[in-house]
Amino acid sequence: LKTIGTMFVILVAALRIINSEVRAQETGRVGTTGASSAARIQVTRGLGKLWGTRLSPDGQQIAFMLLDSSGTFGSGPSAIFVAPISGGKPIQLTTWADQSISPSWSPDGSQLAFVSYRTGSSDLWIMTASGTDQRRITSDTLYEEEPVWSPDGQWIAFCSNREGRWNLWIVPAAGGEPKQVTHGTAGGAWGAAWSPDSRPLLFVANWGSEKGQF
Repeated sequence: LKTIGTMFVILVAALRIINSEVRAQETGRVGTTGASSAARIQVTRGLGKLWGTRLSPDGQQIAFMLLDSSGTFGSGPSAIFVAPISGGKPIQLTTWADQSISPSWSPDGSQLAFVSYRTGSSDLWIMTASGTDQRRITSDTLYEEEPVWSPDGQWIAFCSNREGRWNLWIVPAAGGEPKQVTHGTAGGAWGAAWSPDSRPLLFVANWGSEKGQF
């Protein structure tokens, strides 16, 4: 992400493939899977405040969140867009009023999980990659953030403070009852990352003397 005055652009930069994951060079710019290519391709331009870029599994699209220039993160109008990695007009998938953030691709690239404040609290939603069939999969009066799809496509991990502390939860991608997987009573847990076989979950925790309480 590069800022030029009030203009925000995504640039495609050279990448390295590390442990089967695509990681950007130290420039921090969004890139393609072309590990040997140093070409930069401008994907978006002049759209507003941009966060949360996510490359699709096939490497052909970028999903991202835009914050309307009149708002502030977490309180202003926001929407999720996708754009082709080769450049082109971004497609808006959610409305500004829905205040949607944090897109996360399903492993097959057919769906996106995301967070939306459209009901007054932040719940997890799923939609197709074209923005259709938007459905809520969690419902709580407190906050749910950072959805991460499991590699087998069966589960979505997220962090929530629905029990008073930030802990990790998982919910079936098809819908169902969320399950709490960490139980820290001090600090919090967040930043979930699935193992390739969709069994262990890695995460960051600030539990002090409560290490291992999960």
